[in-house]
Amino acid sequence: MHQHALSLLCALATPGLVATAQPCTSPPPAPNYVSFIEPIACYPQLTWRAAAGAEQYIVYRSLTCHIDDAQLVGTTTGLRFDDQEFPTSLYGQYMCYFVRGVNACGQGPAARSDRDRVDASPRIWSNTATSECNQVTLRWPPLAASPGVSVTYSVWRTPEFGGVPVRIAENLTTPVFVDINPPRGWFRYAVSTRTPVCEGPSVSFGDAAGNPLTIPRLNAYGYYGCGTVQLYIAHGACTTDYTIFRMSNDGSNDIVEIARTRENIYYDHVPDRSRSYYYAAVAHTPFGDTERSPWEWAWVTENPPWLEPIDQSYEFSACSEGGAQLTAPLYYTHDLMTIQWYKDGQPLTDGGNLWGAQSLDLIIRPASELDNGAYTVAVTNDCGTALSDPFNVRYAQCSICPWCAADFNQDGGVDGGDVQAFMEAWEAAEYCSDVNYDGGTDGQDMSDWFRWWEGGSC
Repeated sequence: MHQHALSLLCALATPGLVATAQPCTSPPPAPNYVSFIEPIACYPQLTWRAAAGAEQYIVYRSLTCHIDDAQLVGTTTGLRFDDQEFPTSLYGQYMCYFVRGVNACGQGPAARSDRDRVDASPRIWSNTATSECNQVTLRWPPLAASPGVSVTYSVWRTPEFGGVPVRIAENLTTPVFVDINPPRGWFRYAVSTRTPVCEGPSVSFGDAAGNPLTIPRLNAYGYYGCGTVQLYIAHGACTTDYTIFRMSNDGSNDIVEIARTRENIYYDHVPDRSRSYYYAAVAHTPFGDTERSPWEWAWVTENPPWLEPIDQSYEFSACSEGGAQLTAPLYYTHDLMTIQWYKDGQPLTDGGNLWGAQSLDLIIRPASELDNGAYTVAVTNDCGTALSDPFNVRYAQCSICPWCAADFNQDGGVDGGDVQAFMEAWEAAEYCSDVNYDGGTDGQDMSDWFRWWEGGSC
């Protein structure tokens, strides 16, 4: 038994240390699903599911992912542990954590986390930011204002995968800000400028003179798909939204308002693919509308859908419970189009274990041998139809490894039956017998597994 754990077990027997000790008949089982809270930065944070009867949990750290040489790093009565004493010398190294439950009857088996790396700084999306542990430093080019016009800055932080921007600083007079102890996660940062007139949405496209009525810049690209033009609009200060105009290149000067949008990318499906067109935009602000931007010309193409080739030497595995997901290999998705999936040349419809027969993604779940076959997808736009290469799908049993490695036959105990089950899997070179994840089954896997089994560890 680990010396630190033995000392902790003795301490748990001390009267008054555990507030409410329930009668027990055996040590608790191993906790389930020991995992890192992502993203891992500055220090690891772990969670797990409760082990029945556990009154406290012991947490270990190991660079080799073996319980024998794991270091005890703390205890907790909850289902989360923050390793705030994590040594800076371990940044960038891979490691595992072990958690075992304890009650008055003794220690239970230890459960292991996945192997992962700990980074030294928060994870951010910004070209102008540098980071250290628990802080992000932002710098940006100063805004040159008109004579006599003062400029201040605000800093905004937005969760990378969706969320509302939050102003975390304002009335800054210098172009630098340090965000100390930001929330854990992925974030984008933005800086806005404020003059006595209004506040602009970003420094990169801000108006250097402090003028709120900056004319937008528009670029038009017509080389996509079937009669589709992509428009990109660079906004000026104080812009709330835009009106986009289209003019035919046939001498008629027929200017048509085609959209009012807050987005800076817009896709226009032209009314006549035999013509080319000009585009312009007007920006709207709280203080009035800008002049119309210069006209930008775009040519129009007439291309059927473009599908990437499928590697015919590859078989797509349809795992029994997990199924399979096939995605149309479409290069460009902004045309007006229809989609149809086929199996062995026969059209598919939604129902049973199939979803998405007329969408980009076809989902097969659960899968069986009846789902074996060659799947193709036809994508049609106004300029033609493209048929994909076949997705060769083959049914396979799911490789679900036991969550407790020592209990290899998953019967709830660690005994000779697990040895027999592991040896059979090892001799057959099954996936789950590659316990050190090096891509093969050999003597090292056997040695590693027996260390877990002898210690009753997961």
